Amino acid sequence: MSEELLETSYSPATLQKQYCLDKAEARRLLTSFGSCQHEMDRLLAARGRTKLHRKREIHTPISSAPFGIG
Repeated sequence: MSEELLETSYSPATLQKQYCLDKAEARRLLTSFGSCQHEMDRLLAARGRTKLHRKREIHTPISSAPFGIG
């Protein structure tokens, strides 16, 4: 088997859920950079969107957001 078949890949729905992206952004990223999970995780981590902290960040109340937002 080739390495490509062994790699895990993202679908638009899984990428959207994993990184809290909207549908259009998930599709754009997959079209531009491919669906390889390892590479996409690295790309999004470099962009500041890691899987580990994103859900907690989304649920932060506006009153607790940095820089006095809200």
